[in-house]
Formats: sequence, structure tokens, C-alpha cells
Amino acid sequence: MNNILLKKSKPKGTTFVEVLLYIALLSIVIIFITDIILQTLSFMIESRNISYLDSDARFISTKLRNDVRRADSISIPATIGETTEELHFVFDTENYSYTLADGVLQITDPNGTYRINSNQTYVDSFSVKNTSYESGSATINFDIVLQSRTVSSSVDQINISFTANKRE
Repeated sequence: MNNILLKKSKPKGTTFVEVLLYIALLSIVIIFITDIILQTLSFMIESRNISYLDSDARFISTKLRNDVRRADSISIPATIGETTEELHFVFDTENYSYTLADGVLQITDPNGTYRINSNQTYVDSFSVKNTSYESGSATINFDIVLQSRTVSSSVDQINISFTANKRE
């Protein structure tokens, strides 16, 4: 009787079909995990690009507003309605200027020339317009296009438009 039970039991081990099934299931799991990792990396890169653009936009607009406010006089753009691609002003008898060179917004002051935007962004355009009134304080409109240096799928540039007034 024991002999009959031993002959009817299945042999131990895996068959070729079972190995193929395991490989197919493992491949599906690996593809699913790879897709999740790639989507996560894509989201991380996009978030980083947005963060760089937003941070640079806030820094540039705050710096320009503060410098226009503290200026004793603005020499470029000098006349009402004039639009230029640079800003020159005097503060405490020293000259300051903002210019755009190869995608870098830079300020030149008595101590040297410094980069305003980060290495992760570049300034595509920088427009400065004098919109002052005849009897009022100097009012300057800024239009800036800031772009990401990293290719992103959705947000790759920010348009910044704001107005700054010189204190009297």
C-alpha cells in the first residue's frame, strides 16, 4: 500500500512552464516599479525647475524694487515713456546699473559686477520702461522673461511684470 502511494506522488522540482510563468510575472513587476521610479524622477525634476524659477523671480523682483526705491536718481531710462533693456541709477553718489548679458541679469556697482539670477535659470528678456508722471516720483515698469535651463514638460518659463516707485 505504501508502495502505491509513493508511485502516484508528483516528482519534486519545477517545470519549464513554471519557470517561464515566474519570469513573466517578475518582468511585469519590474516594469511596474520602473515606471513608478521614472514618474517620480520626472516629477522631482519638474518641481525643482518650478522652484528655481519661482525663487529667482521673487529675488529679482524684490531686488529691483528695493533698488529703485532707494535710488537718488534714475538716469536710464531717463525720459517718460522711454523703454530700454537696462537700468542705471545713482545711490549715495555712486552709480549702479542692471544689464542683461547672455541670459544673465547682472548688477554693476562700485565693488564690481554680480550675477542676479541663479545658474539654473536664464533671463530671456529684460525690459525697463519709465512710466513716471510729470509731477510725480519716478515710476519704472519691469517686464522680464525668466526661463529654466533644464528641459521640463510643463513649466519652463515665468513672465514677471511689476512696477517700482522711487521714494521722494
